[in-house]
Amino acid sequence: MHQEAKTVDEQVQEYAALRCNFPGKKQRCGQVVREGVFLRCRHLFCREHARQWFAQSEECPICRDGAAKRRDVGRADDRERLRLLQELLVTSNPLEVQEAASMAVEIWEGQKAEEYNRDMAREQEISARVSQLNRTIRKRLSEAESSVRSRTAEAEDLRRRVKEAEQKLLRERDSATKLSSRLSQLQHTCKLSLSEAAGLTPSRKRLRTFLSQDLMEDEAER
Repeated sequence: MHQEAKTVDEQVQEYAALRCNFPGKKQRCGQVVREGVFLRCRHLFCREHARQWFAQSEECPICRDGAAKRRDVGRADDRERLRLLQELLVTSNPLEVQEAASMAVEIWEGQKAEEYNRDMAREQEISARVSQLNRTIRKRLSEAESSVRSRTAEAEDLRRRVKEAEQKLLRERDSATKLSSRLSQLQHTCKLSLSEAAGLTPSRKRLRTFLSQDLMEDEAER
């Protein structure tokens, strides 16, 4: 139970803390400011970034509208800062304390509002990038699906052509077989015709005549 209360207290302290507004290349610094520089334009910077920036420029790194009036704020030691605050409150009348507290709350509200706006702008930027990425992914997927459908259709057409070519090849083989058989018959017939023409092979008519004469001679002898 104590651990949970401590965790909640740490979360409250973290939220209540003021943070450095210095704009980095990718995002703001965001470091909790214990000691730093506060500008009249109400931008707050940690000691390190303030030292680096104001060594080369007098204007606010965010507003960029001319020389900015600035003052050092805070103490590095929390106990020293608390002691100084107590001393100031003890020697101040209630109206002064109320005025100082009101100004501190106003500054805190302004800082938190600015942090909120920056966070919202960053979230919107991230959301826009995610949306753009989703659109790009959907477009790429659509293109990939279209390409797959096109390749599938091409593959189907290729298979159809291969099947038709195979069927045509079978038909041509059958025709070639028939032509080869016919050629063999023609070659045989041609050989017979050449033999008959050369007198090496008797024709059928001459063969029948010879057979008839032999039969007639046999009958005459009987």
